[in-house]
Amino acid sequence: RRVKTTSRPCARRDAPQREWLDKPGFWRNEARIEDAHEDLQKYNTGGHDLVWNGCIGKTPFRKDEGIIRCKRCRQRWYWAQRVNNLPRTTCSGSPDAARAEVTKGREGVAMWMARN
Repeated sequence: RRVKTTSRPCARRDAPQREWLDKPGFWRNEARIEDAHEDLQKYNTGGHDLVWNGCIGKTPFRKDEGIIRCKRCRQRWYWAQRVNNLPRTTCSGSPDAARAEVTKGREGVAMWMARN
């Protein structure tokens, strides 16, 4: 029986040596992490000044959870949601908009708790 991965030529056979894997796993390579950092700007349609912690974990509250933050407006996004949520927001330049969203969320939770 033939393994399916050997039926196709390697897609990265012409990659430069700096992009070769130094550890097993697609995302454990430093070059791939650097490329992901550059690709992050592709989703940044709102003009944010982004800082990423370099982690790619998608499970909340684990030490490898990826967090992206804007230095100016102080909004934050999870690495797992970067494609969906990051392009929807625009940078206001001040953290007041992010604070208003947090306050609105807290007030909504308080109202729900009072009703139930």
